[in-house]
Amino acid sequence: MSDGHIPVNASDLPIDTPPLDESAVYDVALKKIVLNPKRSKEGTGVVFCKIQCEVAGGDFEGAFLPLNYLPLPIPLESDMSKGERYQATRTSVAFGRFCRAFKITGEIPEVDLADVDSINAWQDWASQYYESTGKVTIRNQEFPPGSGRMQSGINDFIF
Repeated sequence: MSDGHIPVNASDLPIDTPPLDESAVYDVALKKIVLNPKRSKEGTGVVFCKIQCEVAGGDFEGAFLPLNYLPLPIPLESDMSKGERYQATRTSVAFGRFCRAFKITGEIPEVDLADVDSINAWQDWASQYYESTGKVTIRNQEFPPGSGRMQSGINDFIF
């Protein structure tokens, strides 16, 4: 190399990122959490967030790992039916595992997507955990569908 030029043929450059090993557990740093501005389209229309993590060491250090759907917990109310309580608990599990993996504790602020102040308060609360480390497993999925290109993302949180 000289003068910052890369001595390579442009047609020889890679066009896909190699997928990560799905059988490994990765140490990651939490880089970003963002509330989605609209409720989910599926089922009960829950409020959810998206997270971005980065592999913190090893062969894939620096690899970006997203999770585009992490439902916020649903509080259990005394007047809920058994079925409603089951669904609320089931919806809340992923966020609970996320909190355990990244050692997030304390009161989680309530969010009302129609109230900018509650959204800002939640984002402020979440941002204090940026750079926290946790462990995750990943899954490789074709994205966009039908493209043949594989993208690695978070499958589960390990604690």
